[in-house]
Amino acid sequence: MIKSNPSQLTTADFKHYHEELIQRPDAAVISRAVMTNGIDAAATDPQAKVRLHREFSVELETGTVTNQKQSGRCWEFSLLNTLRHKFEQTHHVKNFELSQNYLFLGQS
Repeated sequence: MIKSNPSQLTTADFKHYHEELIQRPDAAVISRAVMTNGIDAAATDPQAKVRLHREFSVELETGTVTNQKQSGRCWEFSLLNTLRHKFEQTHHVKNFELSQNYLFLGQS
């Protein structure tokens, strides 16, 4: 089923997906896995970590990294972490911080 607006789910969509699910022979197993473990855990592919080769040819000393938590400003945090790292190297300082809040509040 191809939707004209994939960002909106309708009651008809849910009915369609439910009908597709109950027709599968493994529907009961899928339902139990999701209900017992939650959708994120049930959908996690443990082999994905094995297939994902996290090897890099260059290792950089990064120092501490500022945690954005769930602020939704990942690009701002990554930029400031990169700038801070370069500033610390250039000016031979440690634990220097740039204000994410100052930049964020300055946008309004």
